Amino acid sequence: MLEAAFAANRRNLLSFIRSRLSNDIAEDVLHEVWLRLPRGDASAPDVRSPRSYLFRIAHSAIIDHERQRRAKSARDTAFADVSRILEDCGRADAESTLIHRQLIARVGTRLHAAGHRVATVFRRHRIDGATQREIADELNVSIGTIEGDLRKAYRLLLDLKAEYDQSHS
Repeated sequence: MLEAAFAANRRNLLSFIRSRLSNDIAEDVLHEVWLRLPRGDASAPDVRSPRSYLFRIAHSAIIDHERQRRAKSARDTAFADVSRILEDCGRADAESTLIHRQLIARVGTRLHAAGHRVATVFRRHRIDGATQREIADELNVSIGTIEGDLRKAYRLLLDLKAEYDQSHS
């Protein structure tokens, strides 16, 4: 029943999503809506208005997408800030080089203190370039666990950056 309603309302759902997100990701979010549909008679909820139900699912998928986008942007910004500091090590004078090396050591110490998995996930994702899915498969954990570990690592880096900025301003 919901699958048929999805097929009948696909164009309208896509327009709804496009009105809130960019065109290049609208199809992906629409696919997410399709994946969220309950399958089989046993799991299907009693839906009086399948069209409204589909639009609620689409709205939730849009919100989830935006949350993920903002979180990724914040992580990328934090990483770029720390990376900039670390890159400066190669161009700095002796005193700055020593300060940056101490900062690198503090990053390593804090990551290690956060736990082996947090440090491993951060290193594999940001240094080795592994995808979250690859790391999740390697460690036999969910992508949500990987995202949580990355959030811990980025929060740690943001705290270190704040300490660094405060002591060097």
